[in-house]
Amino acid sequence: MRTRSLRLSWFAVPFIFASGACGGEAPTAAASAAPTTAPTSSAVASASSTGSAATTSAVVSAAPPPVSKEPAPPSSPEPTIKEWEAAKADLKLVSHWDRPGCMPRRVREWIRVGCSGQMLQKGDPIEISVEKGFKPTPLSITKERAGTIWLVFPFTDGLDGSAVFSFSGGSFRFTAKWPKGEPEPKVVGSFEALAEPEPAPESPPEVADPAPAEATPPAEPAKAAEAAKPVKPTLTTDPLPEEPVLEGAPTREQWDALREVGVRGSDARGCQTKQSGDWFRVVCRANDVTGKLTSATATKGFDEKQGYLVVGNGSMVLVTRYARGSDLAFDLVWEKQSARLELKWPDSSAGPPAMRGEIVAK
Repeated sequence: MRTRSLRLSWFAVPFIFASGACGGEAPTAAASAAPTTAPTSSAVASASSTGSAATTSAVVSAAPPPVSKEPAPPSSPEPTIKEWEAAKADLKLVSHWDRPGCMPRRVREWIRVGCSGQMLQKGDPIEISVEKGFKPTPLSITKERAGTIWLVFPFTDGLDGSAVFSFSGGSFRFTAKWPKGEPEPKVVGSFEALAEPEPAPESPPEVADPAPAEATPPAEPAKAAEAAKPVKPTLTTDPLPEEPVLEGAPTREQWDALREVGVRGSDARGCQTKQSGDWFRVVCRANDVTGKLTSATATKGFDEKQGYLVVGNGSMVLVTRYARGSDLAFDLVWEKQSARLELKWPDSSAGPPAMRGEIVAK
């Protein structure tokens, strides 16, 4: 029994060694192969990530910066009231300014387009409705105040503005444009009349039976003659006296294009009164009511360096500066009467008064 047991033990020894040799080295090889594969995948992923980042960075850096559609900001603050009052009207800034009768002025890069009720061509001002481009400013008057509306804005590179100026008798679109990147235009903006809607057709009124005619009593001779009397005197057609050239003042053609403004008593004496910005012009012609004008003398507030007063051929032409705070007086003498011309603009009024002054008998 012992001999068989020993033989079996020796027979099992080679088998055990063979099993140890086959099973012992395989895990070692697998374990050593695993680390080799992992770093390779990580390196590929890292390279791929780096390449993608570089490509994205290149695309982003190659894209052009976005172009701003906003106009350039003003380089100076909005002018004060005193600065605007000191600025002269520059009619070359706005095309067709005479169609509505709005006067442009400029202080640095700032523009003011102002409209005063009595000097306008389409009645009293109502409002300014901004369509695009013009931003609110402290001194803009977009709703009528004291017979005035103002649009104040900086004229800078990139501006593309549009606004509608409304009056009791019509409307105008005002546009101002400075294309971005281009030289500054000499003309800031332009006015264009807007078409007025046609009135709806009305149905014909019903025709009633005619009432029996009543006899009209004859008018009294004195009243009939008074009713037939013309409202305005008949003016002579003699040429006006020669006018000197005054720098900054409107030309004769520009004056002729303007409508009259209110000066009480002027029509009855054959005088025409007009205003263009802060310039005022009075023309009195010889007529059948007053006769020829023989003399005119400034008695208050008139500056000879800022205007002129000429008399000739029985007529007179006066051109003077007229702004807030003005208080002017002139003595006028005709063949048949004499009177005093007064022009006033109170300090308390932002815009010119409806009646700029009056001519009163002396």
